[in-house]
Amino acid sequence: MSQAYIPCPVGCAVHRSIQNIAKVCLNCYASYKSVMNVTDQSESAVLAAKKAYWNANISLVLVLLGIWFLFGCVLSIFAVDKLNQIHMGGFPLGFWMAQQGTTVAFIFVILAYVLIMKRLDTRYLEQCRKGKEASSATDHS
Repeated sequence: MSQAYIPCPVGCAVHRSIQNIAKVCLNCYASYKSVMNVTDQSESAVLAAKKAYWNANISLVLVLLGIWFLFGCVLSIFAVDKLNQIHMGGFPLGFWMAQQGTTVAFIFVILAYVLIMKRLDTRYLEQCRKGKEASSATDHS
């Protein structure tokens, strides 16, 4: 009988097999723990990329809303008297800004949002893929 296991006080085969499994599991625990640590790090990298993406998205939305507010309210309502001193195409600039300028500015804000978000999506999606690939690489090894 091999002494590779802790002897069972009862001596039955069930206890011997359980003790062998426990011994193997304790031997593997160190390598399992290091693999799980790498997995946790890659998962936290994915979460960090998602958080950075969301922060970039919110920052972009706030900047673009500020631009929209500038054209929609400040120039069209509050600064109309100053803008009316300038004529564009035979009309006062304040009138033009209130009628067409706000709409044109809003279209440019939407276009800027689409183009910038496309770049952000690509950049942060690539970061998430790298984190997931690192996670799956440690799962398979």
